[in-house]
Amino acid sequence: MIEKSDENDLELVDDACNLKNGSEKFFDKKKLRINYFCICFYAFMTGTDFAVIIPTLWDRLNFDFSASGTFMGFVISSYSFSGVISGLIMGKISDKIEKNKIFFLVSILFAIIGHILYFFGINKYFVLLARTLSGISIGASTVALAFIARTTSEKKRTAILSLVMASRQFGLMFGPAFNIALRQVNFYLFGKFLVDRKSIPGLFMAFTWSLYFFMFIFLFKETSSNQENINHESKVKDTMAKIGSFKNLRQFLRAEMILLLALTFFTYFNQTSLETMVIPFTEIMFDWHELENSILFCCGGVIIIVSFIIIRILSKKFEDRVILLIGLSSIIIGLAIACIFLPFVDKFDNINNLEKCSFNITNSIQKSSDPRNKLDGMFFAAFVLFVILDVIGLPAIAITSASLFTKMIDNKFQGLGQGIQRGVLGIGTIIGPLCAGPLIYKPIILVSIILFIIGIIFVFFLIFFKRFKPIEEFSLKTSSEIDIKSM
Repeated sequence: MIEKSDENDLELVDDACNLKNGSEKFFDKKKLRINYFCICFYAFMTGTDFAVIIPTLWDRLNFDFSASGTFMGFVISSYSFSGVISGLIMGKISDKIEKNKIFFLVSILFAIIGHILYFFGINKYFVLLARTLSGISIGASTVALAFIARTTSEKKRTAILSLVMASRQFGLMFGPAFNIALRQVNFYLFGKFLVDRKSIPGLFMAFTWSLYFFMFIFLFKETSSNQENINHESKVKDTMAKIGSFKNLRQFLRAEMILLLALTFFTYFNQTSLETMVIPFTEIMFDWHELENSILFCCGGVIIIVSFIIIRILSKKFEDRVILLIGLSSIIIGLAIACIFLPFVDKFDNINNLEKCSFNITNSIQKSSDPRNKLDGMFFAAFVLFVILDVIGLPAIAITSASLFTKMIDNKFQGLGQGIQRGVLGIGTIIGPLCAGPLIYKPIILVSIILFIIGIIFVFFLIFFKRFKPIEEFSLKTSSEIDIKSM
């Protein structure tokens, strides 16, 4: 039942795992599988949420409420901001009470409320409030990652995390299908509330989150462990309590940890800034609307799913740091291609003049010229290649950085650690849209800045490459030595 490791690693065999401190934990394997399924479905819902809302968000803000690109950046950032705050709080509390289910249920309730408000969306500030409340729903992702870190071995953790993150990409892939099916809807609910392609996403997501809420109540079960060597673990716990603050500080201030957090920040800064820019960008360049953009997100989801499958296979043969290096290289090449071709695009040269003449820039451009007649085949090919490389690189970094982070901190602080990482990630998703909003019609500036910063991180990553590996937790012997020195 228990497989001992010479390296004192955490090994999961059937329903038992051996901790580095010597104690043994036995988990109900059936419950774990069901819980992992619930977590994967939660990730699927967050992906679907994004893919259903984002393609029509620009039209709703810009055409219905005459909102600017900057305000759209605020709306997208508000979703991430509330997710960061709720994630930090939930992660910290989950470490103390060792419960998971309540955090998911609270998150789902906020998602339901937020989408109901989004459906009504009486003005742009109401939409901002709705997305802020909906963002709390992603706070439970911190709890989910900490739960996985506590119940998996280091060798199997990357594979489990890739499964969870792939589930989100399935949501991104299937979300546009729902959008396409709902785009022809046009009627009044109760004779008062307009239900059209711009408001139906909120109503649809409120309904699906409600179904998931009841499914989660019945399926997800709290897992408990039966531990041996209780006196030994109690001794370790008492010792760790005395050096906890020192250990926390040392864990998160190592050079490789800071670099890993910086990489996480700028990767998601890159992702969310480009997501904010892509809808207005394709509308101007290719005269695309919600249908074409939904198909774009769907194709991106397919590519990411394939990437996750490849990463899951590679994770069994290569270290996390190697896969992370591949993903980082892919993103840098994609950004370099964008920087090469964007200066030759002339459709953004007169944007500022159009902005002065008309508040609705996109509408003005579409009336003055037909972008399809001037479409540069080479630029379109470069755009497709850029998207592919960026989409391939993202899952490689997302999976391996999350997996590495869990392996480089003590299991006793996984909730707090995930809160910190998700917080840094969330800050990237907050600042990304805020920076991209004012630069929607100046993409070359934003892409150049991102390439420069990620390029610097890439150089430092190569320098510290050998240090990106799992570290040994404090052993009982080390803890005792520190305790003796402090007496």
